[in-house]
Amino acid sequence: MQRKTAVAALLLLSLLFALLAYQHRERLIGIVEHRILGINTTPHLVAVGEALPALHVQALSGTPVQLAAGRHRLLYLNVFATWCPPCNQEMPALKRLYAVTRTKPLDFAGIDQQEDAARVSAFAQRFAIPYPLYIDRTHLTDEGMGIHLIPASIIVDSQGTVRAMFSGPLTFPQMQRLVASAGLP
Repeated sequence: MQRKTAVAALLLLSLLFALLAYQHRERLIGIVEHRILGINTTPHLVAVGEALPALHVQALSGTPVQLAAGRHRLLYLNVFATWCPPCNQEMPALKRLYAVTRTKPLDFAGIDQQEDAARVSAFAQRFAIPYPLYIDRTHLTDEGMGIHLIPASIIVDSQGTVRAMFSGPLTFPQMQRLVASAGLP
């Protein structure tokens, strides 16, 4: 009886994994191509030292928004997804960085990769995220910018030039070093 239960559980887990892999197949293919095979099949619109392209995203209300760096301020962009465990683990450090830099010329924005507004709103409430979150409905972050590993952090200076980028979860001290390297006083 226990063996049948174990086999049934294994089959259920396999089915859930297959459904998740199918749902995120484009992202998985991109990861395999880029990270494992070393193939760069998409033009990247963002690189350190280059201007940040116009980022057309959607506010949680559904309103279209164009993100850009503000005058005399840096911009910390965090690309994430609510289902991503490292994104969830990184969130307390991001909130802490936001809190300690509130009086400095640094703005924050989070960009979710293609999830619905209700899910992203629930994520924002669960973590009490104090900065605006947006949704990438056009695959700009993964297909256009080449961000296949999330979370990803992009620091943009006040002239709109990308000063630092990092894919993967960051700790609070790493975030502090990232913004300092981009010129945050």
